[in-house]
Amino acid sequence: MDDDDFLALIAELETQLLEVGASELADENNYTHRDENTGEDRLLEPRERLIAMLHAFDRFLAVRDGSTFRNAMSRIRQYTNGGGPERVLFLPVADESVRGERDFYDVPDLSDVPDLSQVRRSVALLIEQLRSEPEPRPRGGAL
Repeated sequence: MDDDDFLALIAELETQLLEVGASELADENNYTHRDENTGEDRLLEPRERLIAMLHAFDRFLAVRDGSTFRNAMSRIRQYTNGGGPERVLFLPVADESVRGERDFYDVPDLSDVPDLSQVRRSVALLIEQLRSEPEPRPRGGAL
């Protein structure tokens, strides 16, 4: 695969992220690094950007995954000798502009979320496949 192939995959992933309500994960500004020579922020190379986007998508799925919830609840009960909460609500607080504006009753109850472990395994497998790809060929076919 070359950079053009990775860019095509990135474009498709961005479309899919927008469709599932994860527009912040599609924002290319989240996938930059500081150029040591110039001090400028530069986009990650296409292959690395795609892998970073897939990692971010996995984290997005993890907080919405019923198996993650059940695992966490089991660990809490283990360390509290069977105690701990019965329910957990997810209230994202990273965006200051929406704090206090959400109706508390519209917050998802994590005990009711679907099991996304198979989807997450597929994402992990795709990441591993991308990592095992040979380094992308330079544009223009130069050796």
